[in-house]
Amino acid sequence: MAPTQSGGELSVDSMLVVDADAHLLEKDEDLLPYMDEYPGMKRYIEGASDPSVQIRTQIYSGPNTVGIYDTDARDLTSSVYDKLKDDDESAHVDTKLEEMNDFGIDVGVVTGTTMLHINTVNYPQAALAYANAYNKFLRHEILDAHEGIKAAALVSQFEPEKGAEEIDEMGSEEDIVAVAMPNGGLRPPFGSKEFDPIYQAAVDNDLPILLHPTTSLGFDYPATYRDSHTYAESRVVSQPWRCMWDLTTSLTRGLPERFPDLQIVFQEAGIAWVPYTLWRLDDTYMEHPDQVPLLEQLPSEYVEDRYYFTTQPLGHTSGANLASAFDLLGPESIMFSSDLPHGAFDSAPEILRQLTPHFDEETIRAIMGETAASVFGLE
Repeated sequence: MAPTQSGGELSVDSMLVVDADAHLLEKDEDLLPYMDEYPGMKRYIEGASDPSVQIRTQIYSGPNTVGIYDTDARDLTSSVYDKLKDDDESAHVDTKLEEMNDFGIDVGVVTGTTMLHINTVNYPQAALAYANAYNKFLRHEILDAHEGIKAAALVSQFEPEKGAEEIDEMGSEEDIVAVAMPNGGLRPPFGSKEFDPIYQAAVDNDLPILLHPTTSLGFDYPATYRDSHTYAESRVVSQPWRCMWDLTTSLTRGLPERFPDLQIVFQEAGIAWVPYTLWRLDDTYMEHPDQVPLLEQLPSEYVEDRYYFTTQPLGHTSGANLASAFDLLGPESIMFSSDLPHGAFDSAPEILRQLTPHFDEETIRAIMGETAASVFGLE
């Protein structure tokens, strides 16, 4: 580590800042106009009084945070979010652009919010309808709206061949820079061969896979998660646990050997869990090589070459502790992310302020945007 040695003070205005985990606040009603190919599902969703429970199993293990999406309860300007109450097709884009301007972000790679729960849908036809409608929503309302907004095409865990078709359909769009494969509720786990059609399509279209966890209950590993009594308990462990499981299965089941050109980005679980998981993976690989016969090298070496991790949430981690976490993982594998507009967002100026005393300018520029630009093909 070396402190920044630059002619002047680094600021977000003096560098490329890419938010590798931005969000839209789409709702079911935003997607219904794009479900004409699934008229039965459209009627089903329209008739549901609460699709988040009746169609998705988007439930929490105790009281959720009151007002987490209440615009009046946020620190950010309420008027920005009030636009989403209108029927104006530009509302999502205008909101995102104002967020980016407020926090010095040049490019935002957006995924959904409601649709992060797509894998908790128990009816495959509904999940496929959601994915198809969301991608049409992107094409009609988000893509090409502004050069600073990029997006990830959404796929469902059901019928991976149809997921591959979605990727091939959306992959020709210049502003589609990734494939969103939410890992909350993902069954079977991420490393399984059942998803190979999705991974092949991602490679064919030169798109990385984004894995984004959620804090709602799904029927995925670990089952003990369902025994937590409160949202607070589950929030602490749910996102890193899910990412630890999917990182583990991707490596032990040989995903990097099956698809050596596939790049994988883990979002919204922070970074401190990664070194610990890699230490255990490497140790297990050396102790039980017969159980991971597809691997030709240490798990950590695969991760160093083609896995990436976004910063948020760093919470109150700061100073030398934050620098040590970055060093243990390897700064070249880290991308800045904000999680805007969600309540626990991290701001780019604050992350930059924390990095500046500990890293040189080249490393800081890579973390704040240049690594993401390379992985997402923004260069």
